[in-house]
Amino acid sequence: MFRDGDDGIREPGGNICQSASKKNTTMPVRFLGKMYELTGKEQYKEAVLTAGDYIYNHLYPENKYYGGTCDNPNAVDKEAGVFAMYAYDTLYTLTKDKKWIDCLRQATAFTMSAVLVTSFPIRPNSSDLKAAYPLKYGYTDGSSFIVCGGTGVDNYIAYIYYELFRIYIITGEEIYLKQAEFIQQNTKSIMDWDGKLGYPYRSLVAEASTIFSFGFSSAVDDEGIMGVWLPWSSVANAEPISKMIVEFGAADVMNFKDIPLDELRTRLDQIGVGGKAHRIFLNTVAREID
Repeated sequence: MFRDGDDGIREPGGNICQSASKKNTTMPVRFLGKMYELTGKEQYKEAVLTAGDYIYNHLYPENKYYGGTCDNPNAVDKEAGVFAMYAYDTLYTLTKDKKWIDCLRQATAFTMSAVLVTSFPIRPNSSDLKAAYPLKYGYTDGSSFIVCGGTGVDNYIAYIYYELFRIYIITGEEIYLKQAEFIQQNTKSIMDWDGKLGYPYRSLVAEASTIFSFGFSSAVDDEGIMGVWLPWSSVANAEPISKMIVEFGAADVMNFKDIPLDELRTRLDQIGVGGKAHRIFLNTVAREID
């Protein structure tokens, strides 16, 4: 993790890297677990377990998670909940200690509490931004509040439908399969996935919106122009789809609702945290240089 002064790099203004905080200890856990599986080096697993001890003793008892985004240090937010889900999944996968399943349930409930599950129509703004068009007809379910106590919503929760499917396999509880299907489906409404919104490229989606007043406004760029697209907004939708296809063979979680859990758990053991299934693609240019 970044520490103020590492390699001569100083903490930028506003504590944007949160280098003095331990509240985001959940964030590197999945990465470290993948590194352990990929390399077999025990120090990565030891780092996972050390982080797990801190999380279990200091963050889990609070039933809330902090610091999921570097531009909002130590805020209680759903992104932090997502990383807590990743962390507890990793800890269970590497140890098979069932205490992490209870933690996983807690982090999932925390995270899903930020998700809108009802639909209501939103008045379009005066600029007729295309992102407002689906919301005009009530496609608000699947959006999620960015920060606890805030009013902005975005599409970040799309990331976790693959993770929810994993949790269904781990726990055997159908509620997580239903949540996975909901997130899989309902996060696509405001995205130009089929080209009908007419964006220059498919998969574009506005970065964030405010809809609490039943009126639409969106994120703006440095010049005040409304309608900002950030790469993560599309990656949030693409990443879980690709993981489902690569690791399970199909994108739709409901393709697996009748598959015996023992069979799915065998596959999950083969995948591990993700390091076991990681594919190494050789850079052809680098190979030519060598």
